[in-house]
Amino acid sequence: MRRMHLLLMRAVPGVASDLGLVNAFDQYSKHFQYRELSPEDFPESAETNRYVELCPTKETVNESFDASIELSSVEVMDRSAIPDITHTTVTRLLVRVDRNLPLAQSLLEQGFHIVGRIGARRRLCAANIEPHFPVESFVSGPVAPAIVLGRANVNLLAQARALGGSGIPVYCVLTRGEPAVIARSSRYVREVFDCRKGNDEDISSIVRQIARESGCRPIVFTGGDLDIGLLARIWPSISGVASVVSAPDKCRYFNDKKIQIETASTAGIRVPESRVVDSVQALGCLAELSFPVICKPLELARKGAFRGKILVAENEEELRVRLEPVLETGKASILLQEYVPGGIDHLLFALVTCDDNGQVRCSVTGRKLEDNTKGGMGTGETLRDPELDQQVAKTFPAFGVGGVLGVEFKRHSGTGELFYIESNFRPENIHSVNEAAGVNLQLAAYLQAIGLPTLYEPLPQRQATWMDLSLVFLARLKQRGGKSLWPNTRGVVADALWAKGDLRPGFVWYALKITSLVRRSFSHLIKRRH
Repeated sequence: MRRMHLLLMRAVPGVASDLGLVNAFDQYSKHFQYRELSPEDFPESAETNRYVELCPTKETVNESFDASIELSSVEVMDRSAIPDITHTTVTRLLVRVDRNLPLAQSLLEQGFHIVGRIGARRRLCAANIEPHFPVESFVSGPVAPAIVLGRANVNLLAQARALGGSGIPVYCVLTRGEPAVIARSSRYVREVFDCRKGNDEDISSIVRQIARESGCRPIVFTGGDLDIGLLARIWPSISGVASVVSAPDKCRYFNDKKIQIETASTAGIRVPESRVVDSVQALGCLAELSFPVICKPLELARKGAFRGKILVAENEEELRVRLEPVLETGKASILLQEYVPGGIDHLLFALVTCDDNGQVRCSVTGRKLEDNTKGGMGTGETLRDPELDQQVAKTFPAFGVGGVLGVEFKRHSGTGELFYIESNFRPENIHSVNEAAGVNLQLAAYLQAIGLPTLYEPLPQRQATWMDLSLVFLARLKQRGGKSLWPNTRGVVADALWAKGDLRPGFVWYALKITSLVRRSFSHLIKRRH
């Protein structure tokens, strides 16, 4: 493993400015170099914390050994040289380590948690902290692989990058959708199993195969609502060999938006006036609602002929024209909700990792800035909102579901009140915003699943912007002026497809899309000529 700096953190009582760190380490000056880092590089240190670099001196680490040969910790470093800082009030510590250095492990035993890393030859500053670290250095035995069930889309790529960036083997099992080459092009994906034409038993067999070959229980994640139902169906056949971050049956139960709303309302969370219809006759409830009304499927499995994600009807006539053909098939269940006034920037989101009781362990919150023309988010940014934090803290314990989850609220433009909109019981498509914000929710959920929930403790979120560049450009072209092609961004920028160090999926994605577009255009031209 290349040399790097791990950022360790410990929450301790007392005033940070009373640190006696240098004096505490005087007896170790022969073995370690330590220096307080500039508040200019770590602005937070000027207010509440002190950042200190700690690294072994040349005399401490035996420079004569070949770094390519595995040596025991004792051979590399005398453990008695490790500083004991149990009684100091250090809260932020940058430690330069390599695979054979027991320093980081000793500090973890003294109550520190890993926050992230700063790569080799990179400047020591807050902007360079990455929410990753080499998991294999802190677990005994083989590293449990992660399995992502879903489509080869931006959701799956974000999950693979979040896990693979910390050295976790990632296997992708494709259940539908895009070509497998997109997933295979990512440097963070160990292997791809294309089951788009397979059945439940095929997928169960693959999970058992990965468990058998890896020698440990893989951790299973889902990428979409349909995959939640799939995992719930196969769970009885794989529960003996695999683990999950979220209880499959609970996730499938709460995927029903009617149940979500009823549960949230019972917990004292404000929800819009809502009705559920599954027939033309049920539209008689429209007299009880005020327009505009938002319409959306209760869940994808009961979408029927409903097109898109949402429909906004300005009046009853418009709603009936759009929904009656869908309801006549008898295959759709539609949620109707009174529209909460406010623009798209009034839509707030929270992405979280919860324990098995639904208690929030870490989170990233923000707001939407632009639609992506398909009912999802085109651009959005991180934003801290105390009232949103309070509502999120009430929402997930009401569901009692663990793992990587998401929730959306909307702030009423007139009253300022927050209204619950919906939750997702799997990682969101905007998942890559978490890493840009310095919080690796996927890694936190993984560590919880393997029994190491306290090993990782992220810093508070930083300013970040997420965007799906291709859909943003498409929306700009449809608007024909009025906005620049490049969206406004603040802080660290994360794109849905493009990621530093993993560019191939972006090139493959666009190559496939352009090829498809050319084929359709050529086919259309041929038809016109005939």
